[in-house]
Amino acid sequence: MAEDGGTNDAAMSDVSLTESSAAAPAPARPPLPTAPPPLSSAAAAAETPDSPVTMGGMKSRELTAEQKAEMAQLSQQRAALKLQEMKKKDIIEADRATEEKISGAISGRTAVSVQGAKDLTIFVTAVSQMEEVAGKSMSKLTSLFAQETSSTSEALAPFLASCKELEMLHSDLHKVLSTVEVKRAQETQTTTEEACKKMNSACTRMSMDLGSARKKLQTAFDSQEKAWEACDEVSSSRMNGSDKRKTLTPDTDPWLASLQYQTANKGLENVETDHSAALQSLVTDLRNMDRLRLQGVKSILTSYATARKALLEKALQNADELCTAVEALDADADCMHWLSSQSLGELATAATADMEQGVSMDFSQVG
Repeated sequence: MAEDGGTNDAAMSDVSLTESSAAAPAPARPPLPTAPPPLSSAAAAAETPDSPVTMGGMKSRELTAEQKAEMAQLSQQRAALKLQEMKKKDIIEADRATEEKISGAISGRTAVSVQGAKDLTIFVTAVSQMEEVAGKSMSKLTSLFAQETSSTSEALAPFLASCKELEMLHSDLHKVLSTVEVKRAQETQTTTEEACKKMNSACTRMSMDLGSARKKLQTAFDSQEKAWEACDEVSSSRMNGSDKRKTLTPDTDPWLASLQYQTANKGLENVETDHSAALQSLVTDLRNMDRLRLQGVKSILTSYATARKALLEKALQNADELCTAVEALDADADCMHWLSSQSLGELATAATADMEQGVSMDFSQVG
C-alpha cells in the first residue's frame, strides 16, 4: 500500500505539474534572425553564385559590369593614395636633408666656438707668462754695471734707465693679463662651452624626435601596404571559391592600417612644426652667442696689442740707448779718471805716455 501510495503521489504530482504548465501562458519565442545586410556588388560576387566558371579546378565567378567599375574605381583610388604617399616620402627626405644640413652646421660651428674660446685662454695665459719672464729679465739688466764709474757709468746710465722703464711696462702688462684678461678669457670659455653643450643637446634631441616620428610613419606605411596585399589575397580567395577562405585580422585590416598611417603622418607634422621653429631659434642663438664671443676675442686682443705696441716702441728706444752707450764708452778716459781719482796722477800720466808709445806699464813701481 505504501508503494501504491507513493506511486499515486507521484502521479498526482505529475498531473499537477501538467495542469500548472498548461495553465501558465507559454513564453514568447525569440524572433528569428533577420536577413544579413545587403552586400556590395563586389562582395556579392564573392558570396553569391553567378555563372560559375572553372579555373584550375576551382570555381571562379565572373564580375558584373557594375562590380568591375567599382573595382576599377577602387584601384584608381589606391593608386592615387599611393602616389600621394610617395610624394610625402620625397618631401620627408628633403626635410631630412635640410635638417641634417642645419644640424651639421650647428655641430660644426659649436666646435669652432669652443676651440676658439680655449685658444683665447691659452693665448692670454702664454703672453702673460712671456711678459712676466721679460719683466724679470729686464730687472736683472737694471742691476748690472752698478759698480762702474766715470765715463762708463755715464755712458750706460740712459740705457739702464730705459731698461728700468721696460721692466715696469712688462710688469704692468703681465699684471693686467694675469688678472683681468685671463679672467675674461676664462669666463668667455666657460660661457661658450655651456651654451654650445646646451645647443648640441637640443639639436640632438630634436633630430631624435624627428627620426622617431619618421620611423613610425614608415612603419605605418609598410603596415598599410601589407594590409592592402592581405586584402587582395582575401578577395582573390573568395573570388576563386577556395575551400580555405582567408579572412582579415586587425593587423591586416586596410581601414585600421590607414588610420594608423594618418595618425603617424599627423604626429610627424606636429613634430616638424614644433622643431622647425626650434631649429631656426637654435641657429639664431648660436649666431648671437658666437658674435659675443668674437667681440670678446677682439676686445682682449686689442687691449694686448695696444700695450704690446707701446712696449715694443719703448724696446726700440732702449736699443737706441744701448747703441749710444756703446759709442760713448771710452776705456782710456775711464781708466785715466780712475787713476786721477785715486791720487795716482803720475801713474796716469806715465800710463798715457806708455800707451801712446805702445809700452806696457810696470806696476812694480807702484807703492
